Order: sequence, then structure tokens, then C-alpha cells
Amino acid sequence: MSRRSTVDRESPRPSRQVNTLLHTLRGEQFRHQQNLTRTSTHITTFLQNKPTLPLAQIFGTGGSSSTADDAYADPLAPVQPAPFREPGAPGHRRGMRPPVTLVEGVPTYAYPNGAVPGPRPPRSWTSLFDEDERHGQAWRARALRLLFDDLRVPRWVHDVEVEDEDVRTIPPLSLECARMLLEMYRDSEDWAEVASYIPTYVKRDLVRWYAVRRPLGNATLYALYGDEAHAGGELLVVGPEASLKRSALVKGMSSHHHPHSVHATEGERTSHEDVDSWDTPGDPATPLAVLVLIATSLPNELVTSLAPTITHLSLIALPQPARVYRLPEVCPLLEVLDLSYNDWLSGASITAEGSLERVPWRRWRYLRILGLRECGVGTDIAQKVNTERWTDVDIVGLDRPVLTKTSQNET
Repeated sequence: MSRRSTVDRESPRPSRQVNTLLHTLRGEQFRHQQNLTRTSTHITTFLQNKPTLPLAQIFGTGGSSSTADDAYADPLAPVQPAPFREPGAPGHRRGMRPPVTLVEGVPTYAYPNGAVPGPRPPRSWTSLFDEDERHGQAWRARALRLLFDDLRVPRWVHDVEVEDEDVRTIPPLSLECARMLLEMYRDSEDWAEVASYIPTYVKRDLVRWYAVRRPLGNATLYALYGDEAHAGGELLVVGPEASLKRSALVKGMSSHHHPHSVHATEGERTSHEDVDSWDTPGDPATPLAVLVLIATSLPNELVTSLAPTITHLSLIALPQPARVYRLPEVCPLLEVLDLSYNDWLSGASITAEGSLERVPWRRWRYLRILGLRECGVGTDIAQKVNTERWTDVDIVGLDRPVLTKTSQNET
């Protein structure tokens, strides 16, 4: 028994050897760190965990009378934003900044600390910083401005950033009356009946106004649209409050066909029109021409259900990639295509679902405007879009001009 115990002491287990080796390495690392700092005292846990500077100096919340101990007294206390000061004008306060902001993709502390050291955050983290911003009415107004400018939408629809009351435009009385009706009956069972008596152009302006300021939910939105599932050929859906329905696309595709049976004779159709036209509460059916989706998904099975009469299509900040390469064969009459604020467009491979490399741009003969704001798409996309075109497409969102083959050869 004594011989066996002696052998066990001389040959320790492999796990103990590993632990002993790690302990030795930690000791050597600690002694090396002590030699670099030229100190023989041990670093306490409090010194290792506390910030390198007092919170008052980091965020500028403490006064001149506050001490370092007071700054560490309550680390969980809410931190007030530091005052922003113009360069060259110390002490000048023009506004307040949050403690940490995102400046050109880099987290930045408030004055006077400047940029946070370290590399840029990955693209997947970008949504963490501007998540609250993308839920605000100012961001929705900027996102819709490209489409609204082309459609010549009145300024009062998306005028949310003007602080001067003299410059701010006033909505028409018809919209204010429709807003009062919506607020009164939106939660009642009579809302669908009340909405059927609102003129089509007022419905369209009402949806635009609420899309910027307070997006409508599915029940209120589709009850307002009625049987046509759009207002004057325009369908505007803003998520996450609302989502795109297949029934709306089916109605949009069938709205440009005659509502009566195809087997009816011309005389029967004329008689039906004469009987039904005198008390119809709305305007005649128009085909779906404008489709806007903001922060709501476009399922792949619904891409082929889009109406071929669409001329203006906006797919803004979609949470999931959409099959953009299928759009030219589904919507050949597109004039304006806005794909802004879609992070999944940047760095997408050729075989990805939302890749722009697979889009046959030459099939869009009527395309005039392409929106690629804050998508991370390279400037080489302009050459692919404008290939075999007499008139170049106006691409919004590309910062630098593209070097053509001729200019590259000259350089």
C-alpha cells in the first residue's frame, strides 16, 4: 500500500498537470505585469472593476466641487447628457447631446471625450443604434420623400421637421374632417361603413398623413381602403403596425378588369353600369399603380402576385430580404424603384435572395429613379443599371460618381 501511494505522488494525474501549468502561467503573467508597472502591491478587485475615470469626467455630469469618491458612489444613477460646445468657443452651449451617439458608424461620447477608441462596429450592430430613430415620424418623412416628390404630394403631408409656424403648411379641411371621423369610429364596428363614404382622394391623403405620423393598423387601414384594397391606385403599408395581405394584391390585380362577368354581353354591361353608377359611393375602380412597404416584410410567395400595372414601388427598411430579381418580369412598367434603408443589400453574394447582381436591369425600359439610400451598395451598380440605355437612371444614394471605362483608361 505504501508503494502504491508513493507511485501516485510521483506521477500526478493529467488534469492536475494542466491545472498546475495554468497556475504557473498565470503567476508568470502577473509577475510580468507587476514588473511593467514597477510595483510590488497587489491590484485589488475594486481597482480592476471600477472605470478608469470618474463618471462625472466621462459624461460631464459632476461639478467642480464633486470628488472622485462621489463620482464612484452611485454607478447605477442615471447619467445626464453632457453639454455640446462648439470648437473654438469653450463654455458655449447650443444644445444637448445624448451620452453616446453614432457619428458615421462610430460610437461617439459627448463633449469633451470625443470618439470611442476601437474599430468600427459591424453592420449588424447598426440597427441597435438607430432602432428608435427608425420608429420616428421624422425618419418616415425622409424615407417617403423620394416617392412623394415624384408624385408631387403636397408638402403638408410630410412636413414634420419645419419648426417655423409661418412656413408650415396647413392641411385642407377635408382631411381634418376625415381625421375626426377616423379617430371617432376607428375602434367601432361602423368604421367600414363610414369609410365607404369618404372620397377616394381623401382616403389617399389620409393614409399618407398617418403613414408619416401614426401608422395605421391592419384593421383600420384595410377597412379604410374598402373593397378595392387601395385608394386611387395607391397602397401604403407601414409596419410593424400593418402588414401586406394577399387579398389586397389580388384585388389590386383584378381592379383593372371589369367587375362583371366576362360572358355578359355589351348591352347587359351597359345596363348594369347605368343602374349601379348613380348611387355608387366611391370613384370608379382604378388599377394599382403605387405600392409602398415600410418596415414590413414582402414574402417570396407574394412577389409574383404583384400587379403588373405598378409604376412606383417602394420597399423601404424591409426586415427580411426580398427577391428583387423577380420584379422585372412581374412589374415591367416600373418608373420609380426605392430600395432605401435595406441593410441586407450590402455585401450580399450573387446567389443571395436580395442580391442586386441577379436583377436584369435592361428589362425595365421605363425606369427613371432608383433609390439606394443607406444601403451600403457600391457605386459600380450605376454602370450595370445604365447599360444599354439612352437615358441614365437617376440613382439616389450613391455619394461618389462612377468612373467609366474611358476615364479609367485615361487615368
